[in-house]
Amino acid sequence: ACGQGIDGGATAGLPVSLTPSPTSMPTQAVLAPTETAVLATTPTPIPTPQPAPTTAPETAVSVNELERFEALESQFLGNSRIVRIFLPPNYRHELNRRHYPVLYLNDGQVAGRWGLRQTLLDLYRAEQIEPLIVVTIFNNDFRNFEYGTAGIPNADGEGNRADLYTRFVIEELKPAIDAQYRTLPEPEHTAVLGASLGGLSAFDMAWRQPETFGIVGAMSGSFWWYDAGQNEMERVANRIVHRYVSEAEQRPNIRVWLSAGTAERRAYRDGVGEITAVRDTGDLADLLMQQGYRKPDELSYTIIPNGIHNGETWRTVLPDFLLWAFPRSG
Repeated sequence: ACGQGIDGGATAGLPVSLTPSPTSMPTQAVLAPTETAVLATTPTPIPTPQPAPTTAPETAVSVNELERFEALESQFLGNSRIVRIFLPPNYRHELNRRHYPVLYLNDGQVAGRWGLRQTLLDLYRAEQIEPLIVVTIFNNDFRNFEYGTAGIPNADGEGNRADLYTRFVIEELKPAIDAQYRTLPEPEHTAVLGASLGGLSAFDMAWRQPETFGIVGAMSGSFWWYDAGQNEMERVANRIVHRYVSEAEQRPNIRVWLSAGTAERRAYRDGVGEITAVRDTGDLADLLMQQGYRKPDELSYTIIPNGIHNGETWRTVLPDFLLWAFPRSG
């Protein structure tokens, strides 16, 4: 149902009209902070600056700042949504002039269930990933229409606003983030991640917009998404992502990370039970290999034993994605 969230719960958001949104270029979006939170109980003392330093001093990681922004208006979508931003340690230090890679996350309201906050802190403390800015984008009551494959709705008409959601992220949200935060805006430093339908959306955005996103992750992506078919065989043959990947004359210069669980929902084809997430994701990985992607740097595919379609499973592989996407250099 359209009002269901990524884990089956009701989504949060404002009801919007499904009439087409304006196609003219929107004005620069402005993020207005309404709340700031500290993600650890003991903040790191800020040391007294020494003569003429050029960067913030290295300190033990004990905080990771979170800002909450509300009502980021989208002229493309005709609605507003909550955006939460996780900042790396020492971001606000007066001597820090460092710029950071950025991860955009679909279904941002479930970041807590995925353990995003603690995972970041653990990996920072272990010095295993580069510090980064994480932008979590909340969905709304029309998630099934805004996520999908841009310009190609599925057989039920869902995903018919996916092109508008892509424009919101690329032309409204990202410019606002780049303008107000110290980001590394180039595609090789910009990632998008999602799970389930949010994973399908993330892959579609990166594949179609490699000049914006150079890294994509899809956990249990809804790669079964098809636009025609009266039976299972026909639906498999009309999976939208598989079709456009196989027909691509030139592969986009993106890095792709995929995962699927062995205990996700079953479907039946010719009387044989199959795990659709593993089948559909595995088929996509095979097509990417045929397009020239090579493991593990350009393509990673993780099969999760006994993994099911929920946040607890995705929580277990989130560190793997971050380690692959943003490994600590040097």
